[in-house]
Amino acid sequence: MHSCPGCGKWVYLSRRAARRVAKAVYPSDSTLAAYECQDRPGVWHIGHLRPAVVHGHLPRGVYREDGS
Repeated sequence: MHSCPGCGKWVYLSRRAARRVAKAVYPSDSTLAAYECQDRPGVWHIGHLRPAVVHGHLPRGVYREDGS
C-alpha cells in the first residue's frame, strides 16, 4: 500500500481491496465507501460518503457522473 501521487491518499489496486480494508479497520463505520481516484483511474481510495448521500437526498452515482 502506498500513497497516490495525484491526491496523497492511500492507494488500493481494486475496489474489493479498498472495501475489505474499510470494513476491517473501521467495522462500525457504515459511511465509508470505496471510490475510484479522479487523478489516477484504476486505483481506489476509501472515504466517507457525503451527508446528502447518507441521508438519502442524493444517490451515490451523482458524484461519480459529474466528477466531484
